[in-house]
Amino acid sequence: DPAALRAALMHLMRDLGQRFLNDWRDTHAACRIDGEYRYHPADAGKRALGNLCLRYLSAAGTNTGRQLAQRQFDAANDMTVCLGALTAQVQSPAPEREDSLAAFHARYADDALVLDKWFALQAGAWRWEAAAPPTLARVQSLLQHPAFKASNPNKVYALLGTFFRANPGEFHTPAGHAFWAEQIVALDALNPQVAARMARALERWQGFAPAYRESMRAALARVAATEGLSPDVAEVVGKALG
Repeated sequence: DPAALRAALMHLMRDLGQRFLNDWRDTHAACRIDGEYRYHPADAGKRALGNLCLRYLSAAGTNTGRQLAQRQFDAANDMTVCLGALTAQVQSPAPEREDSLAAFHARYADDALVLDKWFALQAGAWRWEAAAPPTLARVQSLLQHPAFKASNPNKVYALLGTFFRANPGEFHTPAGHAFWAEQIVALDALNPQVAARMARALERWQGFAPAYRESMRAALARVAATEGLSPDVAEVVGKALG
């Protein structure tokens, strides 16, 4: 049950963030690296640990986490630190995340590989507020972004691949499954191999809770019934349907 698992993970992250707030804050401060960026194993370890601390601080939903994430984002002199702060904001209730997403895009608009991370981060985001729009709506809007090209496998893997395979709590809804079927058929006309990889997102549908199986099977059947379907995709959905 992806929705129940996501709710449990969010509760756990929020609780750990709040319970050990001072420890996360102090460890994050200890991981600060002054001076110009350099590649060194010790520095890489500090950046990774500092970003992890920031994730829990932000998940706690306190002003401490919000302020530290924004401060790190604004002062970042390398992409890893900048992306770490942005990740903490996007994967938390922080209201600053939209402004930071726009600023990150402006900063790295000419770097295609970094923009792949930008796409993936949004596709993998959870909804921390019940009233927030579903991540599916964000993914659908990003399909129209000028930097997204369905003919580019890296862009497909970053946006659709992340949503289908790495964000089950948001993807697994009737609307998400219908969107999956629509995208598989569209991708199959462009690149059957890429479409087949994306199609595997539903191949284990029978292992899900009963409430999810009906729409998953319907989505698979819709793709299987598509006229002119490539052998690559037909094999994946055919085996899934058994």
